[in-house]
Amino acid sequence: MKTFATLIFLFITVNLYSQNEPAWINNYPSDDLYYTGIGSSNSGNKARDYERALSQARLNLASEISTSISAETEIITTDNNSGMVSESFTEKLNQSVEQNLKELEIVDTYYSGNQGYWIYIRLNKNRWQEIQREEMSILLSRIQLILDDDYFSNRASTADKLFKLASASVLLDLSPYRGILTGELGSLYEGNIFDFLQSEIFKNSSGVSIEIENSHFSLISGNSVEMRIDCKSSDYYTGKLPIIILKEEEIIFESYSDVNGILTIEINSSLLDKGSNNLLIKIDPGKIGFSQDSSVLKSFIPGIKEISISLQSPSLFLSINSNRENLDFIMEPVSSLFTKGNEDFQLTDDRNSSSYKLIFSTIFTDYPRVLENAPLMAGLNCSISLKRDDRILYEFQYPTLKDGGLTYEQAYRRVLEKLIRALEQDRSYIQDIESAMTK
Repeated sequence: MKTFATLIFLFITVNLYSQNEPAWINNYPSDDLYYTGIGSSNSGNKARDYERALSQARLNLASEISTSISAETEIITTDNNSGMVSESFTEKLNQSVEQNLKELEIVDTYYSGNQGYWIYIRLNKNRWQEIQREEMSILLSRIQLILDDDYFSNRASTADKLFKLASASVLLDLSPYRGILTGELGSLYEGNIFDFLQSEIFKNSSGVSIEIENSHFSLISGNSVEMRIDCKSSDYYTGKLPIIILKEEEIIFESYSDVNGILTIEINSSLLDKGSNNLLIKIDPGKIGFSQDSSVLKSFIPGIKEISISLQSPSLFLSINSNRENLDFIMEPVSSLFTKGNEDFQLTDDRNSSSYKLIFSTIFTDYPRVLENAPLMAGLNCSISLKRDDRILYEFQYPTLKDGGLTYEQAYRRVLEKLIRALEQDRSYIQDIESAMTK
């Protein structure tokens, strides 16, 4: 009897449960007058499930709007040849729905312990079209304020126009109406705003050429090369344009031209590599205001100038000084220290061909024999200094070394060999000399 009563209770409970469940949960409602969105969440937390279900319902409603007007944006998607445009459109559309939540109507809600929260919302299609017209009207007004009468006058420079076009493009990119916004701009244009921006950006940017008197330069490390960059526009005047210089896609210089499009700069050798450097001089779209993912960036095609700078190692004259009259045994090993495997600078035999002078000084000391038949000992002090026009740029003093031999001449050679080996092992002085020359 108890078991039978329990079964009756369960049957009644299930039956009541089924009667309370709204039909729209299993049968998605369709209405010619409304966009519909249904969302659900079943995490066990009633308050959290409500928020999640409402959010899901809004997303589904936005998706239905996106699907219903996909035909209007199909041409835009095709023109851009990627899915990114469609995805961007849907994202902006979702944002527009979020910004107009007050227009959404919650038709019904349902909650049960087993199924969680369900929410059914809708948006009147006529009201949504009104919202779109209102938003597009506001957007058009903002773009019209940017592309005002000054834009269409002869007073505007090419730079002024490009900056205004970039600002207008940002507004259009942030909206879901990029390809469908139409209207008047000034008194000279009426039509699709996106098409106008593309056309004007191409016309103004492609009308800028970059000219430079010489495209090939030779430079010695430690110096700089001066160049004048002239940006010329097919319009009345160029205006102040942002200019960058690239070395293997890395920006090594950036600045602005004057109002006439002229920029005089110096490029220091520290920005370059030894040997040939191929550089690109171009207008920087980012500084104008175009983002990397801007829909109109492909229309920005300014002139680009290629230049090459050959960076050569500086030359210097090596002077070897010693307190010994015979320098023959010193010259060759000392010279090899600065030529063997050294690309930082090169030696010259012509004292007048370089303003740099490298002085290698050695002072040999004879030590008296302390014990009979003991080797004769010699000491060696070494200093290296770099001068330019009698100004000392670098000095290096090596600690005193000692060695012996049967004769002082043999002791001199041995202690010199010891010095050369030490300087070959630690060649930091080579980089120090090169650094002193390039400061």
